[in-house]
Formats: sequence, C-alpha cells, structure tokens
Amino acid sequence: MKCLERSVCPISTICRMGLRNMANTPNVAPEPCLQETKKDCQRFLECGPCSKYKYMDLNCKIALITGGGCGIGFATANEMLCQDVHKVIIAHPNVASGTKAVEALENAYGKNKACFVNLDYQRREDFEAVFKQIHEKFGGIDILVNCTWPIQDYKWESDVDANLKNIMRGTLTAMKWMPKERKSMKGGIVVNIAATCGLESESMAPIFTGTKHGVVGLSKALGFPEHFLNSGVRVVCLCPGKDNPIDPLELRSPEQMKQYIQGIKRQPPGKVGSAVTYLVRYAPSGSVWVVENSTLYKTKIPKRKSFSETMDFL
Repeated sequence: MKCLERSVCPISTICRMGLRNMANTPNVAPEPCLQETKKDCQRFLECGPCSKYKYMDLNCKIALITGGGCGIGFATANEMLCQDVHKVIIAHPNVASGTKAVEALENAYGKNKACFVNLDYQRREDFEAVFKQIHEKFGGIDILVNCTWPIQDYKWESDVDANLKNIMRGTLTAMKWMPKERKSMKGGIVVNIAATCGLESESMAPIFTGTKHGVVGLSKALGFPEHFLNSGVRVVCLCPGKDNPIDPLELRSPEQMKQYIQGIKRQPPGKVGSAVTYLVRYAPSGSVWVVENSTLYKTKIPKRKSFSETMDFL
C-alpha cells in the first residue's frame, strides 16, 4: 500500500468548484457536490441547524472503506473526497477493482488522495494488519465504513462471510484500535452498511436478509452508551433502499425476478455516499438510518413490549 504520511490537508479544488469530475469513474455519474445549505436540509431530514450535536468534521480525516472498489463503497469514497477528507483507503478483496477505483479517484482529486490495500474479509488477521499499517503511516483511522458484497443466497456461507462476519470483524477491530489511536481526538466512527431488508424481511433473499438483521443488531448493541463512553467510538448503521439491480441467481426463475424487479425505483449509489457523510457528522452512536428514494431518515425502532400482544399466561 503506497501511502504518504499525514501532512497539512489541502483543499480540494474540485470541491471548491462545486463539481465532481467523475466522468471516467466506475458506477458514479457527475453530479453537484453537496454542501450544507438550506436547500440540502430539505433533502436530509435531520441536518445542519436541525441536528442536536455535530460529532465530527470530515476535513483532514483518514477514512478506510471496506468493499470500496465498486458500488456503494466507491460512491462513498468519492463523496468523502468531495467533502475534503484527507485520504480514503480502499480495502477490497479484488486487486483489479481496488486499483481501478484508486486510479479513478486520483484522476479526479489528485495524487495521493486515495490508496488501495488488499483485504481478505474472511481473515480477522487481515483486518488487524490493515489497521496496524495505517496506524504506522498516518497515526490512525478516523472513519471506518463497512460495505458489503452482492447478494449470493445460493452460496449462503459466502454470503454470511461477506455480509455479516466481514462487518463484525471490521467493527470489532476498529473498537480495538480507534481508542488507542484517537484518545486526543475523541475516538472515531464506524458506519456499517446494512439494507432495508435488515429492518423488514425479503422473501427473495432469506440469507441476505438474515445477515442484514445481524448488522443492524450488532450496530445497535455496540453503539450503546456504555461502549461509546468507554471508547469514544460511535457505531451507527445505514440501511440503503434498493440501489443496484439484483442478480437473478441460480435459485430464481426469470419470471420470479421479473415480478420482483417491476416497479422498483432505484436510487444511485452516490446518494448512499452522501448519507454516509451526513452520519459521520451528526449520527448518535447506536442509531439506525434509512436512505431510500434519495431521502435520509432516522429510524425509531420500537421496544418489543410496546407492540407485543399477550396471548396467554404460562
């Protein structure tokens, strides 16, 4: 991983111009760079003056994005650089995808604004090695975004590794390293990417649904005040609505998938990236959010006794 030591953070000229010059980058179309204005406040339902507390600025921060070589991960890296993080580190199991993503980001934002590290999400020791390496180069990580991989319900064990164990390993490693690195800077933040099926159930993808419920539960549990007050690390969860078309997969008939996909309005991954940057600034630890139809919501999950119906006394 070729990374420079942290120095004075330069201002992104592309962001100053208010444009993302991303015409040649994968999965991200050029669109205006979001700024915290009254107009944007209407799109994000709890932003700017509506927020209770601002936890972190993006300026001059180091962000590690697992699964950052494509899709939501890449879009998040793009949005963070647009909003003046110092550097994004793309962690991905596929070297070709990760390298291509870094090239695209550096073409848009300048050399040494992004770098790639190969990460096998099935190996806990790989997460440890990545955190240690970045700690030695930069003094630590401020932001960890745990993204996931496509649905593979017909390979359910791989799905659990990629979409649940991967996020568990990343979050627990961050909880271990971030307090050591950032005591003088009040810890850091972990943003775990789940999906709306982590709050509901998706009949077409039962294993994927189970992993996303796990991500939501993990984030809420590790986000409790006792963990946050001890470590200074916020753990939050973002549940995107449907963004990329879903693979038909081996267990689904074309007719089933046609019925499933019809009428679904998909949001571009860049909207999810914008939501992640908002959570970095304002999301309380343990909170769960939904970004759907390009709108961000803070969820209020009811306590079980408030909606339970007593059937019998045993």
